[in-house]
Amino acid sequence: MLKKVVEIKSLKENADIIKKIAGKRKVGAVVKADAYGFSIEAVTLTLQNKVDFFAVASSSEAKKIADLTNKEILILTPNEQIINFKNVSYTVSSFDDIKYIEEIALQQSRKIGVHIKIDTGMSRIGFNNKIEFIIGVAYIKNSKSLILKGVFTHFASCDVKNLKLQNKKFREYLRVVKLPRKCLIHSASSYALISKYKTAGNAVRCGLAFYGGINKYGLKPIFKAYAKVVDIKYIEQGQKIGYSGTYVAKSKIKIAVLNCGYYDGINRLLSSNENSKNYFYINNKRCEILGRISMNLIAINVTQIKDIQIGDRAYFIRNHFDAKKIAKNSKTIIYELFTSLKNCDIIYI
Repeated sequence: MLKKVVEIKSLKENADIIKKIAGKRKVGAVVKADAYGFSIEAVTLTLQNKVDFFAVASSSEAKKIADLTNKEILILTPNEQIINFKNVSYTVSSFDDIKYIEEIALQQSRKIGVHIKIDTGMSRIGFNNKIEFIIGVAYIKNSKSLILKGVFTHFASCDVKNLKLQNKKFREYLRVVKLPRKCLIHSASSYALISKYKTAGNAVRCGLAFYGGINKYGLKPIFKAYAKVVDIKYIEQGQKIGYSGTYVAKSKIKIAVLNCGYYDGINRLLSSNENSKNYFYINNKRCEILGRISMNLIAINVTQIKDIQIGDRAYFIRNHFDAKKIAKNSKTIIYELFTSLKNCDIIYI
């Protein structure tokens, strides 16, 4: 099984860097998808005193951390189950959403916080009509059961040209209403924040930057991933390795078998092929993957490792550059790479 070694110190240092870049703006940590695979509970506890609010994707995620923090928890997906935790707020992206949450609040005889989502170009969820937005804001402000805690958007693209266009639309919505003094206005994601283009709002909402998926401004990768050598053997010239024998040894080689595979989130596109070579690293020496990635075992070439032993660590990810290359060769993005490595043991240091 692949193991992830998560460095708590680096996570905290990344939070400090994000806070510095954000300046006077409040900072929200996106801990959805089990904190990108790093454990929603562990990350929330680590960042409890480093951030101003947390963002999750679902009610089930909010339940996991509601008792671990006194900070606000925003559920980013509309029409989620309303749970009875005072520090949980909900996204509304239509007038029907507002009415639904108000009805629940009345049933539970309490006030519920909401954040209004604006669609600035993603075309998924969010108000995309100013009149409806104005009516929605007025309705929430006049409701005895709802509290308008925030207004936000999610940018579809974070290059400066598109940021300007999307940010302009967001500002147009903000100008047509008067929001409560303590209302959070958040639009900047990790990439928007590091672009240094000042997006609208008094808060930022970051995910990837906390976890070291961005290699700028001193942000550090917070983890390494490794498997263990479970067997070592010699393969003769012409011998095939793995399912369907896709790799044929060109000469006598020494191989190691590792206790990991696609069950752990290692993409099968990293199997050996003519177009790209992919590696594990033992003692910082490259060990090429041989044959197809299987469910729980991977073969690598260790001919150049003289003192290798069963139980040795073979690193899949050592740093940001490894992660970036793996994502590229898997024809995906670092976000998917991080969240796919989920059937792993996590060791916190």
